[in-house]
Amino acid sequence: MTSPSAAEPAAKGPGFPEFVCMIALMMALNALAIAQPANAIGLYSSCTSGVQGFGVQLDTDDEGLSYLYEAYTRHFIYRYTDIRAPTSFIDGMAQYFASARFTDTQMSIGKTPLNVGSYWYFLDQGRRYSLDYTDVLEQNDSRGVNYASTAGIKLEFAARSWLLTHYMLSSEDKRKRMVNYLSAVYRDVPITQAFEQAYGIKAADLGTELTTAPAADATVNLVHRVRDSVVPKVEKETNGLTAYVGGTTAGNIDLADEITSSLPLVIATVCLLNMLVLLLAWVQRVLENKWRIAR
Repeated sequence: MTSPSAAEPAAKGPGFPEFVCMIALMMALNALAIAQPANAIGLYSSCTSGVQGFGVQLDTDDEGLSYLYEAYTRHFIYRYTDIRAPTSFIDGMAQYFASARFTDTQMSIGKTPLNVGSYWYFLDQGRRYSLDYTDVLEQNDSRGVNYASTAGIKLEFAARSWLLTHYMLSSEDKRKRMVNYLSAVYRDVPITQAFEQAYGIKAADLGTELTTAPAADATVNLVHRVRDSVVPKVEKETNGLTAYVGGTTAGNIDLADEITSSLPLVIATVCLLNMLVLLLAWVQRVLENKWRIAR
């Protein structure tokens, strides 16, 4: 795609400024802003005439798409809604749609973005974290101590915001509560207080609520609920759409279900074979005794 130069405003449509993205080399990004953040991959310039986005061509197309969709989600929220807070909601939505992918017949949305997945893997290795969900709700996206300094804090904030967004979108009831939550924040209710009132859960308990082991009952129940209740409803409301619930966790749950469902048959087969072996041994013993008597 092409873009006007950095000095030119983006073209303005009939009442709506356009979002323009230019894919460029790193040296081109450096030329646009000398004092840019470390590891920057994009710059966004917004004014009454429009929004310009400047991105860097990354090593993989998939990662480049993630950054592009993330940037456009932020643009959409700021341009077409009045939402300016909480930061965790805007960040979470941006990460949620960053992994959106489309074909002619399928759509994937809400998958773990590459950078967010790297953070969760980092924690799985036993590393400590710096932010809890109270920090996330209180918009602490830069204060704290982390292995990667400020950049690490921002990544942790984005990862937890992404998970929090999944929680808020996970059911029709929670989506209704999300509307109440955002409305309360819009009325200047403190963010943490607005969330706790809307969802009926303390911010301090979110870590336990949102994080369960892959084999935990809560995780298994969630996968089954999405497949049995959420997916059929979505497929019914959208003609021709086929939705799948996949991934390592879902695959392991499927394997465990297959083993569990086959277990009675396996046990019955083993018992039957044991009985057959015992019967053959008994018949052999009887025949040997008859043979001895006949002699």
